[in-house]
Amino acid sequence: IKQFKQNSEGGFSPDDAWQGVMLRSLKYSPRRTELLPKGSQTIKLMLTKYDDLPPGDSVVYLAITNIPAAAPAEPVQTKSGEINLSLTAIHEIALPVVVRKGRVNDAGIISHVAKNKDLKTLSIRLERAANSTLPAGIVRGDISVWHKEHLIFLMKGKYILPDNNFIDVNLNIEGLASVLAKDKQPGAQLKILFTEPEENNGINDKKIIDEKTINL
Repeated sequence: IKQFKQNSEGGFSPDDAWQGVMLRSLKYSPRRTELLPKGSQTIKLMLTKYDDLPPGDSVVYLAITNIPAAAPAEPVQTKSGEINLSLTAIHEIALPVVVRKGRVNDAGIISHVAKNKDLKTLSIRLERAANSTLPAGIVRGDISVWHKEHLIFLMKGKYILPDNNFIDVNLNIEGLASVLAKDKQPGAQLKILFTEPEENNGINDKKIIDEKTINL
């Protein structure tokens, strides 16, 4: 079980000093297993809800580390004074585990939009909607950029963790130039949608959380 901090750009860094209640609330098994190629393993999670679990969304990460079997060292011819190194890649993935206690404020808004001069990038601020009565929850959704019926850019699964109030996101809209070249009508606009997450490919444009329109 690990914890990460989210910065204002939406990136993550390890929080090695973290000692939250979720550390003792969440247990899992097995702790170690050996998998054959294309094999699978079920991991069981057990949650104990202690009284001091805070209201809102609590988030930790189940880190899974792939440690490959040791390979026998192969002799390598080196010149005098040279050092030969053999490296083995160790991969790790971190799966978020979320425990929700009570109702939460998980509504998001697009609070700021700025375009660069060459129309290749949009910068937006995704912010937690103001709500003083509910504890912070995870704000989660998909971001898409549209010119009329043309999808210019799609970013899946962007979210704000409870400890953050906003994140700044850069959107690549280089595909806009070819669309505008075909559009002879003046007064072009871009629409930015923040929609409920769609687990499969595509966009859940029937459930819009927030939207903004800008003139080009």
